[in-house]
Amino acid sequence: PTDELKIRYKGLNLSHRLTQLPPGIVNAIANHGFDESQPVSQILKGAFLVVNPTASESMISEARRGWEEAAKAGVEIGDLPKVIDDDYQLEPSGQDE
Repeated sequence: PTDELKIRYKGLNLSHRLTQLPPGIVNAIANHGFDESQPVSQILKGAFLVVNPTASESMISEARRGWEEAAKAGVEIGDLPKVIDDDYQLEPSGQDE
């Protein structure tokens, strides 16, 4: 299928649907594809991590640090750090408030 990423890792062939890539794999790809000298790269990597439900706490902390570094380097990030602490658990449909 065209919506899969196939990786050979430690002698194993692994397949992941693009919509279900583990955050570690995405981060590794980003580390090779993004220009690390550009602070906006930290914003992009962090944005993926904070919205991925399988990201670990250490990955979230890494995103926060990256955003802080980008802001110190002059990148305007506005309220972006606030999304780290937002709860995105949506109520099941049909429930009244």
